[in-house]
Amino acid sequence: MPEGPRYFPEDMPTDRDERFFIAELIREQVMLRTHEEVPYAVAVEIETLQERRDGGMEIDAAILVEKASQRASWSVSTAA
Repeated sequence: MPEGPRYFPEDMPTDRDERFFIAELIREQVMLRTHEEVPYAVAVEIETLQERRDGGMEIDAAILVEKASQRASWSVSTAA
């Protein structure tokens, strides 16, 4: 295919923001950790995203599923 026109500046690799990629990483971990317990229709909504003084990130995210029976009361905390 011939190279087409640029739609974004050269230093802009994507039109997606940081929250999108963080949500996708969390969604991936939900799939890996729950296997068949949760359908692939799960969505992640980033509620808060704050940078910590130590350089890490503090992220609060909601994991959304289709049915109440697919919900679990759990929290994951990792040092990032």
